[in-house]
Amino acid sequence: SILFYAETRARAQAPRASLGMGDSSWHPPTRWQMFRTFLERRIMGSDPTSREVVDAIAKAQNFLKEQSMLYRLYPPRRIEHLLTFGASVGEGGFGTVFIGMPTARAVTKIPVLTQGQRYAVKKMALWDVSSRGIFVKAIEDGRRPERIREFFAEMRRVQCSETETHLLRHYVAMVEIPRAVFLVMELCQGPDLLQWMSERCTYPEEAVVAPLVRQTMLALDHLHTRFGALHRDIKPENLMFRRACSEGAPLPPLVLIDFGLTHILPAPCDHESIRKVAPLPRCGTPLYFAPECWQHKAGPPSDIWAVGLVAYSLLSLDLPFKLLQVRKPAEAVAKGKLEFPEDRGWLEVSDEGKAFVSGCVERVPYRRPTAAEALASDWLTSPGARGDDGDSEMPAVRCCRSESVPQMHARTRAEGFGSLWQCAATECEGDESGDESQSPPAGAAASQSDDTGG
Repeated sequence: SILFYAETRARAQAPRASLGMGDSSWHPPTRWQMFRTFLERRIMGSDPTSREVVDAIAKAQNFLKEQSMLYRLYPPRRIEHLLTFGASVGEGGFGTVFIGMPTARAVTKIPVLTQGQRYAVKKMALWDVSSRGIFVKAIEDGRRPERIREFFAEMRRVQCSETETHLLRHYVAMVEIPRAVFLVMELCQGPDLLQWMSERCTYPEEAVVAPLVRQTMLALDHLHTRFGALHRDIKPENLMFRRACSEGAPLPPLVLIDFGLTHILPAPCDHESIRKVAPLPRCGTPLYFAPECWQHKAGPPSDIWAVGLVAYSLLSLDLPFKLLQVRKPAEAVAKGKLEFPEDRGWLEVSDEGKAFVSGCVERVPYRRPTAAEALASDWLTSPGARGDDGDSEMPAVRCCRSESVPQMHARTRAEGFGSLWQCAATECEGDESGDESQSPPAGAAASQSDDTGG
């Protein structure tokens, strides 16, 4: 059907004299012409400016192709020619993740892939707008092609870097025309942070939690200042260990995953823009929304708020403002009081740890620390908080310790954390109540437009 449409369009646009019987001046369209026609037909519809937009898309895609980060498969070629699939390892709102290995042909065509290496492969519907995620949305964004190139150039640097950035590595997007997109990523062997918490039989020690929060802040600092992007869905489920965790052994590095809701900013954050919020569609997990997110605003401080909630949950296996119990989280974060109940593990947490959490969940966005400022805080620079350059300095993790709260109570809190979150997230869908966000002083208001990932 694509070929027929392309041929019909080509004949309609050809000079009338060239359509005579036996004329050989017309040739069947190339694969690239077919793909461009398909883009115009399926994405842009009858928009009279579609050709200009498709031209911009083509430039962005050509850049990705040059970087070996995009590979297109045209019929009759199928994804099975490049990847062999194993078991499914997860399923989310943006697609299903499988274990995949590249074929010999894939290794030849796509140099970034390694023969025999296992990867996480996320399958997403190509033309379902709600499921495409940041990678496909970005290559379709014709408004800011130069900015998109900068974003993916940085992604390539992370992919090739030997320095730990605590960001999940993305290798290539395989577009199977016209069916689906297969995003090939690094395969993490360890559990996510929520699963790790649910397996705890006591509250995690502060010396264990601080390095995990530090690694999360390192990833966020890189995302804000180097990528120039907002994650917008930071939560324990989107933080995963690179390798399996072993009892009594140092914890492996933690990485930030799932960039399906990422918003690419007009430019990487500087010392002024990093404290600003701007009108953006509300998206993500309601329990981790900052107060301004309920008012349809977001910015780097919104990600910091979410990290503060992750730190709170790691230290107490709970969320502040009674978010796991209330039915209106917007009202809870706008009016609730931040408390550190002693029966939830806070008796053993230092004043520095409490001050760190309090600063991250400050209701006024510009008063929250930046990721760089958080990394310089007393709590994350203490000897027990190191371990950001790998796992050599990470403390060993003990499964149990008797001097804490009763173990049965802690285990019940941990095992119920996931189910309580599911219930609370369901109940708060669509809730828009809450106080208006406080306005920053002159010079601290922002306007960061052009939502690519939302």
